[in-house]
Amino acid sequence: LPHFFLRMRRRGGYRDGFAERWGTIAPDKIRKLAVEPHVWVHAVSVGEFHVAMSFMRKLREKDPEVRFVLTVNTSTAHQMARDTLEDRDVLLYPPIDSPFVLGRVLRTLQPSALVLVENEVWPNLCRALQKRSVPVMLLNGRLSDRSFRRMEKVRPLTRRVYGLLDVFCMQSREDADRIVGLGANPDRVHVLHSAKYEVAERDLEAEGVRRRLLEACGFLQGGPVLMGSSTWPGEEEALCRVFQTCRAKYPGLKLLLVPRHAERMAEVEEVLTTAGLRYQRRTQLDENPIPDPEVFVLDTTGELRFFYACAEIVFVGKSLLRVEGQSPVEAALAGCAVITGPGMSNFRRIMQDLREADAVREVADAEDLEALVLALLEDDAKRMELGGRAAELVVRNTGAVTRSVELFWEELQCHTNSTGGAHGTRPARLT
Repeated sequence: LPHFFLRMRRRGGYRDGFAERWGTIAPDKIRKLAVEPHVWVHAVSVGEFHVAMSFMRKLREKDPEVRFVLTVNTSTAHQMARDTLEDRDVLLYPPIDSPFVLGRVLRTLQPSALVLVENEVWPNLCRALQKRSVPVMLLNGRLSDRSFRRMEKVRPLTRRVYGLLDVFCMQSREDADRIVGLGANPDRVHVLHSAKYEVAERDLEAEGVRRRLLEACGFLQGGPVLMGSSTWPGEEEALCRVFQTCRAKYPGLKLLLVPRHAERMAEVEEVLTTAGLRYQRRTQLDENPIPDPEVFVLDTTGELRFFYACAEIVFVGKSLLRVEGQSPVEAALAGCAVITGPGMSNFRRIMQDLREADAVREVADAEDLEALVLALLEDDAKRMELGGRAAELVVRNTGAVTRSVELFWEELQCHTNSTGGAHGTRPARLT
């Protein structure tokens, strides 16, 4: 709770839906929940939200009548979900993992199943659902190096927690071995590709609209575009230095900057002003257009994936100065030359695939980044080949979400047949 309140203080969006986090649900949502059982899907932030939505669409193709409760933890993902969910579904902020709060929530939700995205395994929630004979699946499961090291220290507890889940759909063999070592039943663990390959979908019409938007403000004038996607503090400064150095040799070069959190705009603007760069904010394009900007700052939510097609080179943020780099998949699908820093431990399987396909370039620091960007600008053919291999890789590795839906459906049917309904006695687990 202290950590939660600290985040709420730093990021005002955490105040939204505060009552829902304590189990108080609005009457109109309660009325929807009373219609029939819902499948509860939980995702943390934007990346997990896209995986969740892909899973929900695929499951709805199999069962058009299914209804969902979607819980997301961040205000950014919540905003995107409001614009995406169907009217029959219910969007909530997740309740805190307290038995007292969960008891009230579960009496209202009465979920037929729970799908947790990546590694959102909540002990009290999973235990409460086991008592109610509700199946639980981990979708697109992974364990980062940091998480695994921490969990190894409390292995007796992780055995109890992971023993509560029915299906594990893991991103890689290494993730599967780790979760089995922490207590998951190996008979319930399945190795699939990362679901984020399947989440990446191109919308050519939307990409065209964004390109025309950049052209209208004079940002695209035939020169190449370097993008910094989902950047974190320190990376904007590094990219500005790289951009200025490269622009001295390639005057037509532009920088498309996408900070990870839009509420950091004051900090980002200070960096750009200090660097002496003319910049255009996306949100101020209509009311305050800047002629021929050198930098375009995307300070909106949910648009990033439509702008990849406007860039030739993409640096994946949160990877240069931290260790939790963002997903490179959508940039790869757009055929961009993808560059990451050393901190990509959250996407081990994807990075391994990209390396084996020679479809990514990795740098150790800002100096390496500058040298690599210059090299890619000097060789158009090499840059295009790099992006082409990346796009081919993404298309080739789709299918994880489809297989996850099949495994979920099998578990749901098996559970229903064994119990005679959604709330019977759970079949005995193997130990």
